[in-house]
Amino acid sequence: MLVRTTSPGLRLASACCCAALLLGCSAKEPAAPIDDQPGCDATATEWTLWVTNQGTDIDSVFVLKPRESGGKAEADVLATIRVGKSPHEVTFTPDGRLAYVANLSTAGRNGTVSVIDTSTYQVVATVEAGLTPHQPRVTPDGRFAWVANIGSNDVTVIDTATNQVSDPSIQVGDGPTEIAFTRDGTRAYVSNGDSGTVSVVDVASRKVTATIRTAHGAMGLVLTHDERLLIESEPLDNSVHVLDVASGSVVRVLTAGLMDAHGVALAGNRFLVTNATVDSVAMYDTGSLGRTGAAAVPGRPQIVAVSPDCKRAYTTLRDTVGVGVVDLASMKTLGVIDLGKGRVHGIAALRVKK
Repeated sequence: MLVRTTSPGLRLASACCCAALLLGCSAKEPAAPIDDQPGCDATATEWTLWVTNQGTDIDSVFVLKPRESGGKAEADVLATIRVGKSPHEVTFTPDGRLAYVANLSTAGRNGTVSVIDTSTYQVVATVEAGLTPHQPRVTPDGRFAWVANIGSNDVTVIDTATNQVSDPSIQVGDGPTEIAFTRDGTRAYVSNGDSGTVSVVDVASRKVTATIRTAHGAMGLVLTHDERLLIESEPLDNSVHVLDVASGSVVRVLTAGLMDAHGVALAGNRFLVTNATVDSVAMYDTGSLGRTGAAAVPGRPQIVAVSPDCKRAYTTLRDTVGVGVVDLASMKTLGVIDLGKGRVHGIAALRVKK
């Protein structure tokens, strides 16, 4: 099945005008090429996008093969995989063999995690997590999948070899949303939206060793490639908090132009932030923390993923049920991949190995 872009047309122009007031949609500050930066693989030529889609009778994960024709974005739908109720976010094991999808389920009931074989697109296990599982993340050694449970204020740990829960769960702050690991896998950071904190967890003992105060509504969380800074989005506070890992303190609060800052992702020595209420994706430098560009993406952008070569960003669009595609060199939107009906949210890119 081929999915083509909807024409951005007037919607894109309108979104740009709105975003320009807060973020600047013009090309006055074009982003520099980032192919050779940390975490960017210039040899990557092919990848798939895994997109969660929520809604009655359509709770599923789309697997897309993105491509471009005449400078416009489009995609083949390789699979539509039925999973648990209200799939939220998706991640992969380091070898790319398995995908883990957190399913929010219904209020008052434990959610689940769907485990998918990425080569066959088949669900191979369904694991019970805590209340309202929000995001799964796999440890760098691939041995465990950690799942942040907003409703039960804890992290479920799943053994990836058996897909069984490893008890007990890890108690963190209130409303845990996202998880980031250091590359050596010794520490984990968990953003807690309701308590406005980040929990620092020793992975070996699974104990919280420190708690960093941020702001109410802590959401997206990434660790820079040099592991010097944690970047945390605060949609309720319309800000991004920058935390110094060594001191365990907030060193900068970015507020200018940020409205409903939701998803964050790394692109080499830059990081991206989605701004849902002004329909934009902004790029910042991890060194200076200055904004280097912004792209207008109509449709209320949510989560953002970056291609393995760091040339493209893909963001889920809640209002248009699609995926916006951004050229990171020019910070121009190439189009919106229309996915039909539902409510898309989570997205992750998986490199195709040849």
